[in-house]
Formats: sequence, structure tokens, C-alpha cells
Amino acid sequence: MKYIFYGLLLFVSSVVLGADAKKDPDKKQVLPPSMDKEAEENIKRIFFKKLDPESILSDLPPKFVGLKDIESLDYEEMSKVYDTTLTPLIIPGFVFKKEAEPLAKVLGGLIDEEISGPGKKILVKLEGKESIEMYKKYSLLRLIGTFKSEKSKGKWYHYSLVGDVYPVEFESKKRAVILTLDFTIAQPGDILVPREEAERVVDPNLGERKPINGKARVISLREDDSIVTGEGGVVFIDKGSDDGITVNQILDVYPNQEKRGVKGSSPDAIGTIQIIDTKAQSSLGYVSLCTQEIGIGDMVY
Repeated sequence: MKYIFYGLLLFVSSVVLGADAKKDPDKKQVLPPSMDKEAEENIKRIFFKKLDPESILSDLPPKFVGLKDIESLDYEEMSKVYDTTLTPLIIPGFVFKKEAEPLAKVLGGLIDEEISGPGKKILVKLEGKESIEMYKKYSLLRLIGTFKSEKSKGKWYHYSLVGDVYPVEFESKKRAVILTLDFTIAQPGDILVPREEAERVVDPNLGERKPINGKARVISLREDDSIVTGEGGVVFIDKGSDDGITVNQILDVYPNQEKRGVKGSSPDAIGTIQIIDTKAQSSLGYVSLCTQEIGIGDMVY
């Protein structure tokens, strides 16, 4: 069935670009960058409908009337190509109840070597009891602040996820050289920790509503000093895997009426989050639905 999809895309690209494209069932075809938006949107629109060939032909604009031999398209297969229900995102960081234990700490760049940007060699001081391995991927974290939360004893430590690196040589027993990857922009003081996977995909089909013990609170948002967030944002809450929170768990958010200066009966939910990452005592949730802005101190259960 995927070959039907590729063949259709190849034909459309030949019509739009005026190219004599040939079907090659052994070679994957993709939409060319120069394909006009109208053609691309029509392809997407068609694939997301359960249509028979006649319906497909009636849906096509006049310039595609030559498509007379289209076979029925498999909706499930096509929806995998253009699945708009999935939301890819990058984890912005983590919140811990204590300072993260570093394997090493960034000192700075080598002589005549800039520290920022991908593919840069950076000098680190080894600090952890565990040794680091050559050419193994690690993550860099950056402490962006500490804070206290209502109902929680002690401080929370908020780290941003800087990016991935890997060691390329040891200068001495206490110093090593690491190489930055992707768009990692390091700074002196960043810490090296075991690799943390940054990429996530929010799939509402995997969401599961489960009750939690007690109530959680929103304790932090992104690292950009946000005080409120809305749909499509992320929130850190003060319960994690130790409290039974699991990835893809669905929880509702309720306003902290006392903090908002509102009196009255039990409030209605103002949003819904889907958990995308858990640590022992905290979790990160993606705001999938929101009727009011969510702020620090709001309740989650």
C-alpha cells in the first residue's frame, strides 16, 4: 500500500513541476520542496479521508484529472504519514528536590576554541565518583534557579537541558575533552550527567486517566521566567514516579483560588495535562487542553 502512496506523490510532483517522473517501486519518493502549497494541502486532505477512487477524483482540482487509475487508499496507512494528532516536542529541563550529581563540570573552551555551538571541543573537570566513557553520549544540564514551593519542605532545583555531548579524549585523570553535538551551546558551570532523552511525542491515544494519591501542585513552568502558561505549554508538578505518576497519565488542573484571590465553592477544572516525563519526586506535563491560563500553585489531580 505504501507504494501506491509514493506513486501518487510522484505523479503529482510530475504534473506540478512538469517533470517526466517515473514510478520506481523500490525507491521512496517524497514531495519536492518546490511543490506548491495548494497541491500539498490537497494531497494531505485526500489522505485523511476514507475515500474510494471516485470520491478521490471528484476531490482533486482540475490539473489532476489525469489520475484515472487510483486504487483505494488505506486510511490507516495514510494517517500514519500525516498524523496531526501527534505532537513532537523537546523536553525543556527537569526539576529535582536536590542538586543533580555531576559526572563532570564544564570549565571552558580549549585554547582558541569557542565554547558555544555544535562540534566544539570543551574542557571539563571530572567530579563524579563514576568514570565517564569515551565516545559515549552524555547530557549537559544547566542550573537556572532554585525555589521553594507551597506545602513542600526544602528547595527545588530547576535545570534546563542544554544538549548532548560525548568525551573524545582525557587530558589527565581529572580533566577530559568533550565534543558538543547538535545545537548544544555550553557555558562554564554546566554539568555532565548520564544521557537524558530530550525528544518526546505526545500521543493522545495513549492517554490514560488514573487517580493519584492526594493532590499535586504546579511548581514551575519553562526556564524563561514564565508565570503562566496555556495550551501547548508544559508544567512541572511536585509528584513523580515515587507517588505513582506514570508517563501518558491524564490529569486535570484546577485553579488555586486562594492564590488567585477567589472565594467560593469547589472550582471547575481549567485545563488538562498529559504526563510526558517523570522523575522520582516531580513530573512534566504537556497542556493538552486549557480554558484559563495555568499558573504556579494551581492544583493537579
